[in-house]
Amino acid sequence: VTDLIFLESGKKLISCSKDKFVRVWDIDTQHCMQIIGGHQSEVWSLDVNPGEKYMVTGSADQELRFYKIQSEPQDGRSHLATEDGPNNNLESGTNKWQILKQFGEIKRQSKDRVVTVRFNKVGNLIACQVAGKTVELFRVLDDDEAKRKAKKRVQRKKEKLLNKKTKELGESGDVTLLSKDEVASPVPVVSDVFRFLQTLQTKKKICSLSFCPAAPKNPFLETVALSLNNNMIEVYSIQTDSSTKVHTVYLPGHRSDIRSVALSSDSTMLMSTSHDSVKIWNPSSGSCLRTIESGYGLCSLFVPGNRFALIGTKSGTLEVIDIGSSSRTELIEAHTDAVRSLVSLPNKSGFITSSADHDVKFWDYQIVERDGH
Repeated sequence: VTDLIFLESGKKLISCSKDKFVRVWDIDTQHCMQIIGGHQSEVWSLDVNPGEKYMVTGSADQELRFYKIQSEPQDGRSHLATEDGPNNNLESGTNKWQILKQFGEIKRQSKDRVVTVRFNKVGNLIACQVAGKTVELFRVLDDDEAKRKAKKRVQRKKEKLLNKKTKELGESGDVTLLSKDEVASPVPVVSDVFRFLQTLQTKKKICSLSFCPAAPKNPFLETVALSLNNNMIEVYSIQTDSSTKVHTVYLPGHRSDIRSVALSSDSTMLMSTSHDSVKIWNPSSGSCLRTIESGYGLCSLFVPGNRFALIGTKSGTLEVIDIGSSSRTELIEAHTDAVRSLVSLPNKSGFITSSADHDVKFWDYQIVERDGH
């Protein structure tokens, strides 16, 4: 099971799964009321708009699938829930067990699988997060806008029929004749209600998203927050035709696990190592003083004098770091496997390394002049 959503009306629970099915459950009876098929791959996420009128599902294929949610009145027959009231013109055979009715599909821009689909607080936007660096945004039109769009679509179709000026249009298969009901009161289809708005692109992979829980004062202005896999949070302001990054939450810490820490002899500097960098901190204020690129540091040690530092890496090398210039001055092939620990000699004349290659090595410090320094 990959996602769940409650329906407040009727005490229902909807679930989706890697088995490619969507299921509707009755909470009171703990019974599966309806099974929805049609997905070609695993269903990863689903959501319902605030008015519980539409449900959207996202899977590994390129379509977002939309369903109309039907209410369950006292007479035992299900009615489509609309803002104008129940719609009694349902297909024959519709009963109280049919909670979801397929509405249509909208093609996505990205070929990556869907991770999360979410409506905003108002219900006029859908965010579709994929397994990558993009979020696709879709506009949800209200009933009046959808009806106007449906009327324009039918009018264009009518004009197309008139321009053809032939009676064999039905035989060609590409254009169908319009009925009087369709011209008089066109019924909105999925493309009349949902349309692609824009794409948000980030520099790092997106882990999750969230719309602002407060309803926006401007219906055409929305705020969405994205969490990235480098521990950053980016906040975007979404407008009708553009998006702007308004905030970035970025702390100067490591982007992965900290594997070692070392304190200088005068306690004025704290050194930490992780998979790709060494950071020097002020232990009193907690501020990051320097960030130095390095290998995967598993252990660390300040050299007497606190001008240099030693880093033992996962690849078996020793790195000599010049703290003042924030650079690596020397790389020594110390062991054939990961360096597990660094220990200073009691007389401070050298240090000891131990490694996963089962060797323990003793080292002496030497002062070497280079380029007159």
